[in-house]
Amino acid sequence: MRKLIVGAIVLAAAAAAGLGAAFTRWSAPDPLPPVSPPGPWLLADPRPVDPPFAQFRPRPSMRGLGWQVIDYLSALGVLIVEVETHRLDETLGIAHALVEPLKESYIEVLVYFSEPGRELAAQRVQWTPEGGYVRTDISVR
Repeated sequence: MRKLIVGAIVLAAAAAAGLGAAFTRWSAPDPLPPVSPPGPWLLADPRPVDPPFAQFRPRPSMRGLGWQVIDYLSALGVLIVEVETHRLDETLGIAHALVEPLKESYIEVLVYFSEPGRELAAQRVQWTPEGGYVRTDISVR
């Protein structure tokens, strides 16, 4: 009986040692390779030139008679403006008033018009230098 108990203890100790070694091997990740310094940079100018879209761009006029800019976003030379107005029959004139001072700074301007309290826009006016002003009815009927 005593040999059986001693054998069980030895077997349990060996199993625990093997499990501990395996656990240590699984939980310890391999060390990361060392970071090497970057190679030489060949720049013509010591300071890189800012990309064209990083320049300051003017913001649109925020309100006029019977309309108000709710939100606007500018990215990569394109301006998107949300306007709230009851004057949906005059969207081309409102878009003209918004875009004219900004023409030199943007390659495209999209103006979305909605009535106050409405979530979705009813009309969109797109301006590009090549196409001019294009009005589109996007209302959901």
